[in-house]
Amino acid sequence: MLKIMKKGIYEVSYQMKRELHHKIAIAVGIIFLFSFGMTLIQAFLVFPVRQRSVSMVPEINKGDCVIVSPLVTTPARGSVIILAPLYSAAEGKFRMLLDKFIGFFTFQQYVPHAHSSLVTETEQLRRVIGLPGDTIYMKDFVLYIKPADESHFLTEFELIDHPYNVAIETTPAMWEKDFGVCADFSPIVLGGDDYFVLADNRYRSVDSRLWGVVKKSRIKGKVLLSYFPFKDFKIFK
Repeated sequence: MLKIMKKGIYEVSYQMKRELHHKIAIAVGIIFLFSFGMTLIQAFLVFPVRQRSVSMVPEINKGDCVIVSPLVTTPARGSVIILAPLYSAAEGKFRMLLDKFIGFFTFQQYVPHAHSSLVTETEQLRRVIGLPGDTIYMKDFVLYIKPADESHFLTEFELIDHPYNVAIETTPAMWEKDFGVCADFSPIVLGGDDYFVLADNRYRSVDSRLWGVVKKSRIKGKVLLSYFPFKDFKIFK
C-alpha cells in the first residue's frame, strides 16, 4: 500500500513538474515573441528618443521622450525631425536594437551603449524651416523665406500650417554678431537636396547656422508625438 502511495506521489510530482516546465516555456516564448515584435516595430515603424538638451525648448523639454517614425524622411516645413550624427563610431545592429528596446521600457532613462555627449556624435532633434529651392535669410533669430515659386519673403511663421513656439532672447546693444550664436545672416539659396534646420531654442543651440545645410540622407525620421512625461503628451503635425 505504501509503495502504491509513493508511486502515486511521484507521478503527481512528475506531472506537476511537466506542467510547470510547460508554463515556463510558454512564458519565455511569449516574452521572446513580444520582444521580437517590439524590436521590429522600433526598427521599421516607430522608435523612442529622449531629448537630452535644451535645444528644442519650449516645444520639447530636456528629458522629454518622443516617438519618431523612420518612414517619413521627406519632411514638411515646420516638422521636427531627428538627424543622424555628423560623426559616429560603427555600431552593430544588435546593439542598436537592444538600446532602442531597453530605452523604450525605461523611458530612455537607461540606454546601455549611449556613451557620447558630443553634439557631433549624437542624434539631434531639429525643426525643418528651409526647404530645397528656398531663398532664406535671418534677422534677429527669425528666418525669412522666399520659396522657389514665390516673389516675396515671408517669415517662417507665416509659411507654416501649424504654429510652434521658439525661444529667442534679445541680444545686447554691443553684441558682436560674428561671435557665438548667429542671429542674422545674408540671403542664401538652398539646393535641390538641401534642408535648413533650426533649434527652437535659437539663443542656446547649434544647428544649420553652424553646420550648414542638411542633406536628406541625414534625416532619419519625423517626430510624431511626445509621450513622457505623460502630463506633457503632445502630437506633432
